[in-house]
Amino acid sequence: MENLQIQIQPTFDAMISAIRGCDDDNFNKIPFEGSWTAGQVAEHIRLSVKGIPELFMAKTEKTDRDPEQKIPIVAGIFLDFDKKFQSPDFIYPEMKTYERESFVAFYSDYCDKLERTVAQLDMSEICLGFEIPGLGPMTRQELLAFALFHTQRHTRQMRNICNSLKFSE
Repeated sequence: MENLQIQIQPTFDAMISAIRGCDDDNFNKIPFEGSWTAGQVAEHIRLSVKGIPELFMAKTEKTDRDPEQKIPIVAGIFLDFDKKFQSPDFIYPEMKTYERESFVAFYSDYCDKLERTVAQLDMSEICLGFEIPGLGPMTRQELLAFALFHTQRHTRQMRNICNSLKFSE
């Protein structure tokens, strides 16, 4: 996957746009049984990506494999929109009222922080502080792919939720 770094800004701009595209009345509504609210989707992504810049700065080691080896696997998981998954408990969002603008601020700041962090690091090194369940140790580049593709997946989900609620009114 050529230069994932150039996808950071557009990915988080799209998330911010999706949040802003869902009005306050619908941001915390469940569109149909078994669905999350748009607020829960925004929180799920926040929980899943918030620690990545710090993880990138923590202990790493050189790799003896292709540092992008797992990117196609990550893409296959998160960019196949026909697949459905259960969220791990540690990133499962509470059912509560979420404030849209707090997410706009978070994602804007987060995007800047992620871009600054990625620009100064060797992205081929393996992060030792965390493993995504089922994928084993991953390089910074592979974890960046996770952050981007997972966010892209749920940005699409958020748009679908908000559109569903608009058309059901």
